[in-house]
Amino acid sequence: SPVARSADVTGSSALNVNGDDAAAAIAAALGAVELFLLADVPGVLDSSGARIASLSPDESLELVVAGTAAGGMAAKLEASALALRGGVGRVRIGDLAALTVPDAGTHIRTTSAGHS
Repeated sequence: SPVARSADVTGSSALNVNGDDAAAAIAAALGAVELFLLADVPGVLDSSGARIASLSPDESLELVVAGTAAGGMAAKLEASALALRGGVGRVRIGDLAALTVPDAGTHIRTTSAGHS
């Protein structure tokens, strides 16, 4: 977990920073081709628990608003949108097994052609 220092030096100065947001900001700053966000599931799951192969940022937001994606997955989807807006080429969310399989996980894409 990334740690940052608070601007308020009179109180507790250590802050816990969301790792997904930090990774998205670093990837954008580096002009990364791809950002992979590690999850404990094989990708973003729909309401029936099936992996969604591809989503646009707008479709991701719909999942968050509907409560289908919550907690850590909602944070990953929000970080994905941040990374794409920052110029990262593509974002993928998946488990450790998906790290070495380019088509695994959920691809967050910049267009909204409907999820599959």
